[in-house]
This record gives sequence, structure tokens and C-alpha cells, in this order.
Amino acid sequence: MHDITSFYDTNETLYYQYCPMQDANWLSKDKTVKNPYYGSQMLSCGSTVETIDNKN
Repeated sequence: MHDITSFYDTNETLYYQYCPMQDANWLSKDKTVKNPYYGSQMLSCGSTVETIDNKN
């Protein structure tokens, strides 16, 4: 998972988030969960699995 972050030149904190209904993960710049899989139906469904601090 961390391999993908090496492609981006960013000093931002990223959040690795998980959707249990889809059994899938995504990266977000926002700490608040905004589930991309179900749109407005289940926008806040999911959790932050890991915080990736890219600040040097």
C-alpha cells in the first residue's frame, strides 16, 4: 500500500480508509470518511485504517 504513496510528491497527511461493505480500501486527503463506493447512500460508512504522515 505504501508503494503508491512514493509516486506522489506530497507533504500532506494521507488516510488509508476501509469500506467493510465493499471489502475495499482507498486513500484520502480528508480524515473524515467519504466512502467512494456507495455515494450518498453510505457516505460515512467505513473507517480510517492508517494515517500516513508524509511531513518531513
